[in-house]
Amino acid sequence: MDDDFNSSDVDFGPPETDKRGRAVGQESIDQIIQNSAVNRLASKKRVKQLQFGYGAPSYRFAQDLWVRRFNTYRQHTLRQDLTIPFTGEDLIRFFDSVIDIVKPIDTGKPVPNVSLVNRAFKILLAYGEFTWTEGDGFQISRHDGRRLQSFLDDAVKAGRLIKGSWRKCTWIGFATLSRMVRAFVERCLDKGCSGWDVAVAKCLSITLVSALGCRSGDVAFSTGYTGEEYLQYRHIELTIDGHAANFHNIRAAITLESVKGHKDALNENFVRFLRPLDDVECAHVCPITWLLVHSLRNGLVYGTTLPEVLNRAFDRADRRIEWTQPSFPVLAAFTHGPTRCDLPKPALIYQLLRTIKEMGLISNILSRVYMHATRLGAIRDIAHLPRSNESFGYTTDEHRQILMHKPSSINRGVTEKYIGDTSQELYNDRAANRSKVHRREPRFASTSAVDVVNAPVTEQEIHEWQERNARQGQAKRRLQAGIRRERLASFIENAEPEDISKQKPEPRQTSLVALAARSASAINARRSSPSVTVPTDSRIPTDPNIDPALFDNDLLEQTSVPAADINLLQTTLFLADEPGEATEPGQIGHNDCTTIDEEADRLLLGGDGGTNADSAESFIKHYSQINVVRSEGHGYSVKWAAYLANKSKDDTIDSIAMRGNSRDDPTPYMHRCEKTPNCSYQTDSRSSMVQHERDTSHASTVAAGQLHVYIRDAKAARASVVGIHYAIILSSAIKLPTQHYNFGTSHYLSPDPNGSGGRPA
Repeated sequence: MDDDFNSSDVDFGPPETDKRGRAVGQESIDQIIQNSAVNRLASKKRVKQLQFGYGAPSYRFAQDLWVRRFNTYRQHTLRQDLTIPFTGEDLIRFFDSVIDIVKPIDTGKPVPNVSLVNRAFKILLAYGEFTWTEGDGFQISRHDGRRLQSFLDDAVKAGRLIKGSWRKCTWIGFATLSRMVRAFVERCLDKGCSGWDVAVAKCLSITLVSALGCRSGDVAFSTGYTGEEYLQYRHIELTIDGHAANFHNIRAAITLESVKGHKDALNENFVRFLRPLDDVECAHVCPITWLLVHSLRNGLVYGTTLPEVLNRAFDRADRRIEWTQPSFPVLAAFTHGPTRCDLPKPALIYQLLRTIKEMGLISNILSRVYMHATRLGAIRDIAHLPRSNESFGYTTDEHRQILMHKPSSINRGVTEKYIGDTSQELYNDRAANRSKVHRREPRFASTSAVDVVNAPVTEQEIHEWQERNARQGQAKRRLQAGIRRERLASFIENAEPEDISKQKPEPRQTSLVALAARSASAINARRSSPSVTVPTDSRIPTDPNIDPALFDNDLLEQTSVPAADINLLQTTLFLADEPGEATEPGQIGHNDCTTIDEEADRLLLGGDGGTNADSAESFIKHYSQINVVRSEGHGYSVKWAAYLANKSKDDTIDSIAMRGNSRDDPTPYMHRCEKTPNCSYQTDSRSSMVQHERDTSHASTVAAGQLHVYIRDAKAARASVVGIHYAIILSSAIKLPTQHYNFGTSHYLSPDPNGSGGRPA
């Protein structure tokens, strides 16, 4: 070949095109050409109007906050043009000024954290990179970073900033949570609650978050979101695994679609597996138990009893429990209306925070209580599981090698996506290891925190708080909340811890199943309050104001009274489950006869000794039915009286109490006199009780405190109906009879259709 030959002069022609690729992307290309004029204008508008901001709503709020602060500082303090890029020196001058202006949100915290400045620096650096290019003159160098680091170190030494965390960490593991939830339920039983729907929902929310070991925002609704970023019933799959429709055969698979950092990502879900806790003593911290109780009370499952729900699921091919409202949030918002639980509305994360703080206060815990403490406690429990406890379903390097993945695939989560979620039931393992007492287990006080924190606010406390918090305003609600917050902090700091031996969980003599297995009247009748001495004599001592003949059993057998008077008395004293059936006393006396109490418990719980009733099934049954309502709303007592007088027709009670589904008919919570010994006075009005305790004296209430309670058969025991002697004492003004009633001491009020005898109620 000639030396003058140049290969560049050769024309090789166009490259050959693969016939298979001639029409690749032709449809989208045609669309681009067709919409070129519209897209030219729309894309230009989008770019021109693009604003800085990305991430979760809370992070975008922080971005807007710091950008506004910095631009205001540049404009008014540095006198700069905001179109000109800022420098590292501008940032340091800004932080030097702002750390003395920004006030920490934590009560008592003197200065901000270093982390606050570091976060603000990252936000403003990203804002600068978004707004200007290096060609525009924007550049924050490593030189600026080192100068900022020196500034922060000097600020810490000068006391203008603090390092670390201002608030101490708390680990709320299984044992601690069990004690907190139990104390909460016991207080609801003893002191009453505004509605058991709310009490059940509170227990469900806390136990569910702890069992999943997740953040509260992973299941509840976080501020700033507008979609469905919360746990719904469709995310919970309950199936029956076994050959019988048994509660302990339930298996739960809970899909978390709204985990932090993955809320807007499709199919980046996390699945957690649960089953009912084996020990009935742990029923109050079993999320599946509370989930079924909540669903039965609110009609979220098909059926009004647990057997109905399980049998329906067992008859299905997939043996899955059906939800009536799959799109409803599992954790519903609380309202001030009669429904109390707004089922279609999701609970905010702050609702969960208030709930766990309430449980901490009631349980007298001597540590800071917050939702993330359950996450810390969960992983601590798991880390301290016995080594013999088999773990499975986790990603290891061996699995990576089998898949022939690069070592970096584990860090990037690639291998983990191949394996999927672990099916280990960690919450059940934590429950089985609950006897483990950790060295940093929270302590509990031997005195009541509720009595200290919720005591009436004094004038001296108001003046002292106003002097210390002049900038907080004088609003009554803020003032009282601030005082009680300081009381709680002082209680945690100074209260005497209980005996260390009580920290170890031990089986309790009285389970929550037994406590729950009482009807509304039994709960009211046997609350802890001043007891009433019952005479051991077969006859009740007479009062000079009462005819002694009223205590003659033989005479009572032949006594009859007008039916209208009996109906009036029954309406006053009892609540009826069915028309004409006396089941609930309006005035209930206490007695110290343990034999009667034990007999009542036996009949209430069923069986010979209550062993059959001491089960998770019984727990679900009773807590799905209990419907004792405590309220101080306007016209509360009037509405109850109207409801009791015409129960079959009256719907006025719906404004203060929920009915239907698995719930019992509503029953008013009865406040008992706790001031005067042997006082039997009780009322459904708290204000009336306060007035009574203010005006009453010991001498005026001793006679009224001598009551005689009879429990004769299972129905009477379940309703805890007061004996006829008490009714006669209170109805001594009744006139001569027109219809015969049996007044035998072994029976309850029941009309005699023949006019000569009586039948047991």
